Amino acid sequence: MAAPLDELEILIRARYPILYVLSWEEDRVITALAEVAEKRGKQLYVWASTTGFCKHPAVEGDTSTKDALQALRFVLKSSDPALFVLKDFDPYLTNPEVIRGVRDLSHALKTSYKTAVILSPVLKIPTHLEKDVTVEDFPLPGMKELSELLTNIIRSVQSRPDVKVETDPETREKIVKAALGLTCSEAENVFAKALVLDRQLDLGDVQTIINEKQQIIRKSGILEFHPAQEQFADIGGLSLLKEWLHKRQNAFAERARDFGLPQPK
Repeated sequence: MAAPLDELEILIRARYPILYVLSWEEDRVITALAEVAEKRGKQLYVWASTTGFCKHPAVEGDTSTKDALQALRFVLKSSDPALFVLKDFDPYLTNPEVIRGVRDLSHALKTSYKTAVILSPVLKIPTHLEKDVTVEDFPLPGMKELSELLTNIIRSVQSRPDVKVETDPETREKIVKAALGLTCSEAENVFAKALVLDRQLDLGDVQTIINEKQQIIRKSGILEFHPAQEQFADIGGLSLLKEWLHKRQNAFAERARDFGLPQPK
């Protein structure tokens, strides 16, 4: 399976006219698209209803394009080979004129070197556009990205004498694994919170990260978080399984993957 960045580049090279990228992480997606744009010799324009279109990485936009229909016309009239990112454009897809504009744009872009990218955390595609829009999920950061994020945070505070940031590989791995499922922004916040709370990074910070996940789940209003508090001693029997897990516990670590061992089943 292609990585998210590779998949986006493939779709852009194949001239898919309109992509719908699902993600909460606007900065991370735009950074990825900027890489694709640079690699393919394209410009990158970013639109928001508050600024209109601006050429990335500029922050001041063309206010005449703040209107959704004007934004579509801007993409249509532009002569640049470019990627056009439309942030939070999904609420406008209930307007019949905007729907018609997107369909017209889709047909026009098929023979151009331009791609429109709707970027939103919410998937809302009206029936009229189902055949014109390609949906692409942009997954949350994995172990590698979170580990790099933790490294950057440690570097930013390691000169402070009141903060202890030396962690052994096993502790570091458990902290990073606990952060899986968070966005880069959420992970950065909780790593910083752990340092503020006890001026160090240790196994106790795994619980801090889990508590942060509990808050995130509560905000959804759908799921409830129940922490696992049971220990092996609370489970009766299953002595052979317990013995096997004890023997194989190191095989669940990332260093076992690096060594070439498969995940225990």
